[in-house]
This record gives sequence, structure tokens and C-alpha cells, in this order.
Amino acid sequence: MRLKEFLQKERYTSRHVAEYAGVSPVHIATIVRGEGFASKTLAEKIERFTKGNVKASTLTRKREKKICPTCKRPIPRKQKEFVAKIISVT
Repeated sequence: MRLKEFLQKERYTSRHVAEYAGVSPVHIATIVRGEGFASKTLAEKIERFTKGNVKASTLTRKREKKICPTCKRPIPRKQKEFVAKIISVT
């Protein structure tokens, strides 16, 4: 279940979730609208608040693996900026 559906069904507001999680209601509202993502710890707190109805994995961002254009292997995270500069120059 999505967080927005849970809040509507149970008649909670983003303020209720924010008070439980210890963050601002604006941050929770951006997560509800799908414009922002929760950190791992915040997602776990929201999952506890919803008693498991909303899974933490649906609230966090999925990291995409960058692939090297020449060798087609995954690029380590620290080297991504360096490779991006090289690609944009060539």
C-alpha cells in the first residue's frame, strides 16, 4: 500500500507521521506526493507507524548502477563524477 492511500484510509495527516518520525510535516508531504524520498531510517519509522502496511522499500530511492560506455562494466560510486566529466569532454 502507498503512504497516501494509508493516510486517507486511516484518516491520518502528514503531521501525525511527522510527529512520530521526528521530521517536518513538509518533508512527509513531499514523500506522500512522490516528489521526495525517505532515508532508510525514516522509511523504517514510517513502516513502524503504519504497522507494516506501507513497506520501507517503497519509500526509499533505488540507486541505479552507472555503466561504463566503453567496457560495459558497473562504475564504482566514487568514480562516477570523474567518468561523467570525461564523457562530456569527448
